[in-house]
This record gives sequence, C-alpha cells and structure tokens, in this order.
Amino acid sequence: MRARLVEGARAHAAVMDLAALLVGAPPVQISALSSSLSNELRPPLSSVKMAVQTLAKNPGHSERDQRRLTIANREIRTMERMLWLLSEYGRDTPPLLETLPLK
Repeated sequence: MRARLVEGARAHAAVMDLAALLVGAPPVQISALSSSLSNELRPPLSSVKMAVQTLAKNPGHSERDQRRLTIANREIRTMERMLWLLSEYGRDTPPLLETLPLK
C-alpha cells in the first residue's frame, strides 16, 4: 500500500506493509481499514472502467488492441468484485445469534 506523506510543500510516497500494520489489530480496526480502502479505490477504478469502455466502442482498433481492451474489462470486473468483498467485510452487521439446544 502506498501512502502520501506531505511535509511542507513536498509530497512523498512510502510503501507500507499492511500485514505488519495489522498484526494484532482488533477486528474493528481491520473492518474500518477495509471499508476505507474500498471507498478510496472505487472512484479511480470507475474512471479507468469508463475510459476502457469508451475506447472499446471505437471500431478502429486492431484485433490485438481489442483483445487487450477485453482483458482490461475483465480485470476491472475482477477488481470490482474484490472491492465489493472488501466493503462487505468492513460493513457493520449485527451478530447472528442462534438458539441451540445444550446436550
């Protein structure tokens, strides 16, 4: 994961190891992080999706470029599913309580 750190007027990028950050983190923190990541990644992915779909509508592409756009669309759908799963993990849901017989 990259984080942008701003010092004065200069921005710096740093690579952070999420696994190291989350070791021992309570589920609430992990849930909040997954929700936040999902919300941050969705808008840029939508922009990429719209650009790829717009390019795919142009009939002037070679067969090779058309295949590349098809692959890009498929990978975008994969990322959308991953973001949906991430957002579902971050969703606050009430616990499901069941009554079970004691034996």
